[in-house]
Amino acid sequence: MQGAYNSESDDERCQFPTFTEAVRKHANWDELKTKKNHQFLFDINAPHSLPPYPLIFSDKWDSDHVRMPFSPSNILKKKGASSSGPGFKTQIVDGVKRLVGYEKGSPEPKPEPVQKGRWTEVLDGIGNLEGFDRVAIFSADDLLKNIQKYNPQVKDVTLLESYFRQNPEKKPRFFNRILPKMRKMVANADKVLTQAPQLLKKLHTQGERTIWMTQEQCAHLLVLSFFCCWPKRSGKRSARNKEDEYDRFNEINFTRFFSLQPSPSCFAKLECIIEYFNSVTKEMPKGVISFKRTYEEQIPNLDDPDIEFADAKWMPCHIKGKGLIEDEGDKFIQADFANKFIGGGTLGRGCVQEEIRFMICPELIITQLLCEEMQKEEAIIVTGVQRFSNYSGYADSFRFEGSYNDPLAVSYKRDCYGRIPTEVFAIDAVNYVYPYRGDTPHDQFSATSIKRDILKAYSAFKGCTPATIATGNWGCGAFGGDPELKFVIQMIAAAFAQRPLWYFCFDDLMTRSDAKLSSTLAEIKCSIEKKSIPYVFELLTEFEPGREKFSEYLKKNDPEPTPGTDYTMSIIPFPTYYDACPKTSDWEKVLETDQVLFDVTSVGKDRILPSKKTFNGEYSKDDFVDMPFSDHSYWQTIKTKICDAQFENLSQLETAITSYNKSVRSLKCLNAFFQNISRRAVFFLRIASSENAENRAKGTEYSHRSALSPQNRDEQIYLDDAGAMRYCLGRNNIQLDFADEFIGGLTLRWDTLQEEIRFLISPELTVAQLFFERMSDSEAIIITGSERFSRYSGYSQSFRFRGNFVDTQPRDGYGRKGTQILAIDAVNYGYGDHGRSQFDEESIRRDILKAFIGFKGCVPATIATGKWGCGAFGGNVQFKFAIQLIAAALASRPLQFFSFDKECSYEDNPLSSTLESIARMFRTLTIDEAYQVLLTFKPRENTFAEHLQKCTEI
Repeated sequence: MQGAYNSESDDERCQFPTFTEAVRKHANWDELKTKKNHQFLFDINAPHSLPPYPLIFSDKWDSDHVRMPFSPSNILKKKGASSSGPGFKTQIVDGVKRLVGYEKGSPEPKPEPVQKGRWTEVLDGIGNLEGFDRVAIFSADDLLKNIQKYNPQVKDVTLLESYFRQNPEKKPRFFNRILPKMRKMVANADKVLTQAPQLLKKLHTQGERTIWMTQEQCAHLLVLSFFCCWPKRSGKRSARNKEDEYDRFNEINFTRFFSLQPSPSCFAKLECIIEYFNSVTKEMPKGVISFKRTYEEQIPNLDDPDIEFADAKWMPCHIKGKGLIEDEGDKFIQADFANKFIGGGTLGRGCVQEEIRFMICPELIITQLLCEEMQKEEAIIVTGVQRFSNYSGYADSFRFEGSYNDPLAVSYKRDCYGRIPTEVFAIDAVNYVYPYRGDTPHDQFSATSIKRDILKAYSAFKGCTPATIATGNWGCGAFGGDPELKFVIQMIAAAFAQRPLWYFCFDDLMTRSDAKLSSTLAEIKCSIEKKSIPYVFELLTEFEPGREKFSEYLKKNDPEPTPGTDYTMSIIPFPTYYDACPKTSDWEKVLETDQVLFDVTSVGKDRILPSKKTFNGEYSKDDFVDMPFSDHSYWQTIKTKICDAQFENLSQLETAITSYNKSVRSLKCLNAFFQNISRRAVFFLRIASSENAENRAKGTEYSHRSALSPQNRDEQIYLDDAGAMRYCLGRNNIQLDFADEFIGGLTLRWDTLQEEIRFLISPELTVAQLFFERMSDSEAIIITGSERFSRYSGYSQSFRFRGNFVDTQPRDGYGRKGTQILAIDAVNYGYGDHGRSQFDEESIRRDILKAFIGFKGCVPATIATGKWGCGAFGGNVQFKFAIQLIAAALASRPLQFFSFDKECSYEDNPLSSTLESIARMFRTLTIDEAYQVLLTFKPRENTFAEHLQKCTEI
């Protein structure tokens, strides 16, 4: 599998455009010049020489611009003697009052701050061109003393001292050749950087902004960082102060970097910085870099069925098991798996993907000077950065491997604006390992977290040049993200942004088992490409982590293959409800027998109107529902508490309802229903039969193809060993409600089992509790057209509301949603001796009849069922499966059986395997013979599967 995804064909190359192929071919400086959201630090009217603009420094000392070190407003306060106060002697000299001393016996003067331009101190310390011989810097200690003249926050240079102590042969090269040229760059900084760059702050306050500068200007900004010249920029992120002007920015001075404790990886980072300055001081690069902060307010509404996704189709994705983004993906748009404070620990001990990228391309460090903390909808894009270093390793094994001659830096490969064809986008992930309050690894599977990550990736992909995105396991290292989840999220974002992907799996780093991550993601890719984007999003939000791997869950929800389609899964197509439902309406026939509460002539229009006709059936008053407004005084109370009141939240609504009805418990799921309610048709049907299933079964061979698989395969029935009937195939078929004899069970009380959960996520089903009497043994209830409104997770005590759900099922000819629910109740056998009564002939006949009536009463489509009555009611799973097989054969209905292997199987003997063997053995029997097998089963002696095997052998 992996090999197939590492070979690149000519067709694949056509599918994956490079930056050079996609970028604009002709510069349009005039157009850019008119845009207020672009700032240029150079003269765009001279694009070949790129002189700074303006020619003379123009200062802006405010919170919206970078505070430049050479600004006149950059003042250094030093302690000095006070020139005023009691005891001082003064005299007039040349017309000027001067201090000449203070009187004896007077108190010593208190020192007061003396203001002096900080830039003067910088030049005196390291940037005075005339005083290089006087201010010699030949060691780390000399450098520290001179930096402390203007920046006392720099306490030590441990990293430099240790590095040159262990590598004395490299000391002369740095202090004698590289550092003096860097000091000259400082001295010339105010002539190269002649305007203050704008700060790229939160975009909801500024809007999208881009800053353009030359590589030379970028180098001068970096040299000021190296010498810790930036005012008001704290040295340590851990010492953040909310009142600090730059509290929401990363560090930019090298203060903390110099003080790092020595380690091989920190030495390697220092060598990358030295190599950068060695390169630019030898030959200054002549190119342009742009820094853009971009955002998208929202992604297309994945919960809205009316949104058309015609422009959002799955894009090509090339999966790479080995290789690095900056090497094999260098021609594409490249991901920086960023910290929300861009740069992360670049100037600290950090040495993972982002920090390594910033070290081999130090021009990226300037984003730490310009960019405020990223918001959830924002991304940062840098175009034109150059690579200067080779490296090996990762984290603690990171090592500098010499200089790198960037082949993309040559002039003829640059784009029309003079930028190197390298574009890097930064997107930050949520930390689920060292989380903020409320974040846990499982939270990344919530709808809120998934939407946040899709929006974040979409903002970046959409904001980049429309070329291939080279990305990988975003947030899956130290932040604890799930690599399978993050892959699908980025596939969705790429589909919305219409960007192909090259996905780097880093198998050596990420794979902890025999299965390589690249192979797993290739399977996921094949699986999601069979599904729509909204449906994949639904599966993401309904996945319950901890029970199984996401890739396994996704595969089990693959759609049924259509004829002629070569899918990996060989599931035989069973007819769905929509395949079998009526496509046209016959209202005249319906009105002859059924009560219809709406005007049938208004079906299909914008609004379905209530019926004005009275039902003509021959029924007594006791056969109708007592409506709440039939009692005038009671109805006036409801109107006062509900209709005439205003509510700001659900709590107030619950309080109002409990004033006249004490049974209210929680309205979360109902809230989703009422938010999305629309007028629709819902049909409720109660069916009954006195037919004896045993008589019907006599002599009938168990060979109904419609009850089994349409083809002659070993799998007699489609068995789903995980998932729920609300997922994928189950929701398209007739869905069983394992009902209480009083339909709805404890929906309006405390229980949250299969029936109660179903009624809560589809509250229209709850109306059945209003007008259905207790079911008898020969009855079933069928509800057609109910809509689902809520997402959920868990079961019983772990049941949780997970947000709104938009039901995209099509409607039939009567305007009903393509959902049919079949309610059949089981007998509560409990446990112990009473539980064995389910194997009596009377109980067997009762259950076959109950299931047969329900199956036969539905439209002739596949029945999605499962372990009916096998939970709290103590039913035997294998036995109930056999009963439903017989009922399905009698009713000529195929089955889709959900076995929920994770909850009830031993690892060495999954329930689905056992049920498959039962289905295979039943195929050799007539229904009468199968019925006799049920009657002769003795649960104390062996399992039903073992009993069946003995019977078939005989």
